[in-house]
Amino acid sequence: MYGAIENGIMNLNDAGVMVDKWYYELENKYPDKRCHEMIVMPNHFHCIIENIPIVSPITDAPMDAPTEKNTTSIIKNISQPLAMQWIGLKQ
Repeated sequence: MYGAIENGIMNLNDAGVMVDKWYYELENKYPDKRCHEMIVMPNHFHCIIENIPIVSPITDAPMDAPTEKNTTSIIKNISQPLAMQWIGLKQ
């Protein structure tokens, strides 16, 4: 539970406050995500998260977000045909 509705107003409990606070921090952890509208309900929440393609400075084609784990795969991706890069397939 994230809180309760009292007199038509959603009052967040500690868990609801945590969701409200940390939802927008996802953008800082994942640069390929944009957090849009969000609403916390008593027992769930609704949100809109947009996936933003990260573009290669070499090919101008979308690629995986650079992380320590997939840096090697990004270098391999640059040599793949554009269609393969766009849908994220690996050779």
